[in-house]
Amino acid sequence: MARKTLRRIYVCKITHEDLVIYLASSAKGAVRVYLRMKEDADAAAFFKRRLANAEIVVSHQKNESLIDAVHYALRGRKDAYAGTPLDIHCTPFQWEVYRAISRIPFGHTWTYKQVAEAVHRPGAARAVGQAMGANPLPLIFP
Repeated sequence: MARKTLRRIYVCKITHEDLVIYLASSAKGAVRVYLRMKEDADAAAFFKRRLANAEIVVSHQKNESLIDAVHYALRGRKDAYAGTPLDIHCTPFQWEVYRAISRIPFGHTWTYKQVAEAVHRPGAARAVGQAMGANPLPLIFP
């Protein structure tokens, strides 16, 4: 029987004040961001529990683009993901939602209904909520 090759995921951890940010990227781009308050788990151990079917490799260098995007987002730049390669798996609707929320001006909030209207699906507020709950890159898509 052929051995299945595990997807290689590069992980690291950065901090911002009391916020601990766990980052994961593949060779293609950003995969996942997790936000935690005052947690201090090792990045490899943190992701081994969450990405059991992946080969976990600690690397700040492979996450450099994602780290830059997170720093831009923390400074209030609305174009945080511009130029950052992404490797996220989502539905076309989720992608529409993530693109829409990336256009919300810093310091402003929109309701799920407003986001649904922005993606031309005014009756999809609950679906927007579900897309937000599945958001793999908070801060990048706030």
